[in-house]
Amino acid sequence: MSASDYIQLLIAIIAGVGAIFAFLNIRMSNKQINLQQKQWEHSHVPIFKISYLSSKQDSVVFVIENSNNIFHQIEQITFSSPEVKIELSINGFITKKTHSKGEITNEREYHGLIVKLIPLNDLYYNGILRLRGYDALGNEFKANSKELIFKNRKLENHLEVSKTYFKQI
Repeated sequence: MSASDYIQLLIAIIAGVGAIFAFLNIRMSNKQINLQQKQWEHSHVPIFKISYLSSKQDSVVFVIENSNNIFHQIEQITFSSPEVKIELSINGFITKKTHSKGEITNEREYHGLIVKLIPLNDLYYNGILRLRGYDALGNEFKANSKELIFKNRKLENHLEVSKTYFKQI
């Protein structure tokens, strides 16, 4: 083999290695694009949180806040146990005022989906609150609360449930 043959072989090897690197670069770019698209789609899923909880007589009122403020449409709200009735579910706000010596010392508004649950009798019940709806892209989402435990028409685990996030399913 002459020197020109070695030079041609070296050029062919360099071109082959360059083609392999170009192929790997394109493949890596496609993976990054797919990952960004999945992250973008995931960022349009609303994240729900129980921001306010209040027990009144024989009922419990929740304010469920969409914590990332993404547009959503709630289609259905259900409770897994038929012994607990959903009496009210509206979008709105509740104002909590703290009084001291007849004056308002603190005032806070809780905005979101207001849900009122009423246990139908005094027995022990447990279940989850389920939300079903559509996100900003038109994709269906489902979210479940933590387990809610009722006994004698009162929410037993109100401290565990307060300020918790719904689980996407």
